[in-house]
Amino acid sequence: MSEAHRWNGKDGVLWMEKHGFRLVVHLPLSKGYVRFVVIDHRDPNDHPDRLIASETHEDVAKAKNATERMAERLGVGPTVTSPGAICGVVDGD
Repeated sequence: MSEAHRWNGKDGVLWMEKHGFRLVVHLPLSKGYVRFVVIDHRDPNDHPDRLIASETHEDVAKAKNATERMAERLGVGPTVTSPGAICGVVDGD
């Protein structure tokens, strides 16, 4: 059975749990780049909430797609629902 994934949102942040990773997208408050982060939840006893990747993109759709591709490339693990760390938005000029 395939696992269904959907984006959750609250207070300008979108997130999803996929393959043991927390995928986080920060929505820009005004004009600027959208930051995404990928946080590792696969082994919370070893390195809980370890930052795996962080990038900026021009829009939300590109950031969401990039996080999902990153999780796919990093591998498959159990999905964990514990809260993760959140990083900030990079403002544009």
